[in-house]
Amino acid sequence: MANFGPLPELESLEKWPDLVRISWKTGGVLHYSTIVERLEADGDWAPIRQLAGDESGRLILEDREVAAGAVIVYRLRLVAPQQDVVLADVRVEIPALAPLALHGLTTRNGRLYMRGSVPSRTASQFELFDVQGRRLLRDVRTYEHAGDVAIDWPVPDGVRAGVFFARFSQGRESRTRRFVLGR
Repeated sequence: MANFGPLPELESLEKWPDLVRISWKTGGVLHYSTIVERLEADGDWAPIRQLAGDESGRLILEDREVAAGAVIVYRLRLVAPQQDVVLADVRVEIPALAPLALHGLTTRNGRLYMRGSVPSRTASQFELFDVQGRRLLRDVRTYEHAGDVAIDWPVPDGVRAGVFFARFSQGRESRTRRFVLGR
């Protein structure tokens, strides 16, 4: 083990229906190659990516080849001349696919906050209407991953305490809800 120095330690694990991000903290400069392996259905380990440490001494895996609801097991293989070390497995339960949903809408400190979920990374649209049907806000964006999302904007002109309608759309799906907002 003397050739390896301090071994990488699991630092963080983030998971969404279509993305897994794992970070390992290293002891600094790496004197070995680092390969991420994934346990296959047949019980064999398959190398999926070689990682290089970033400027902060982290090894970061971003795997978008995941399926919602699946369980994936990863591990790090450290390879130096005449020596291999395999670190502990990291078991990841991928969340189920999130439906398109509009969970909440609030105002606070001059900001409008929306919480929802999206089933994919494709473009989505959020619109806010007053009771007369005038559109007060339109925002189109894509997301880094499927799952829960939170967005905020400066409170649009015309938004005072009262009743509003919000529409959240992605592809051919759309969700509309009525909200009572305070100012």
